[in-house]
Amino acid sequence: MKHKFLLFVTHVFILSSRLFAVGLFIVCYKWWTIAVLMIHSTTIVLADICWFTKGGEAGHSGAVCLSAFFFCLHWLRDDMSARIQDVLTENKRKELRVMQLSSNVLFVVENIAMILLFYFSPFSNTWYSLPVTICVCSFSVLGSTIRVTHFRFLTKEMRNGSEEQL
Repeated sequence: MKHKFLLFVTHVFILSSRLFAVGLFIVCYKWWTIAVLMIHSTTIVLADICWFTKGGEAGHSGAVCLSAFFFCLHWLRDDMSARIQDVLTENKRKELRVMQLSSNVLFVVENIAMILLFYFSPFSNTWYSLPVTICVCSFSVLGSTIRVTHFRFLTKEMRNGSEEQL
């Protein structure tokens, strides 16, 4: 139950910071938002394709197609990446950590860049600009840090549990 609650808290932090950043970025740069979200989704799909083809693994065309199918949702949640789902089934912890760390770092960098571009734009002369900027930056960093450390402890618990069963 505590793992589900912690996962819920990280989702609240990450999604609220993401939606605030995107919402306020839309106020200033309207159509540039599509470019930022397309770059993010393209990066995740390309990372999936590179991971699948790196080891010369065959038979993953369905997973690559699934990643391309979820292309429009990657800007909200990167754990729907086909590579992360594949790694979970194959039990490759190191690749899972790398993919999860890189996607969370990408989220934080994008959120901070979007909110800082909003903060330094001419539209940010409102009273809520500074509090929202601080909220987005801190929620992004806090949510991704909690999420990465939580999954790191979960994989350690799973590894210790599987070793005890042997």
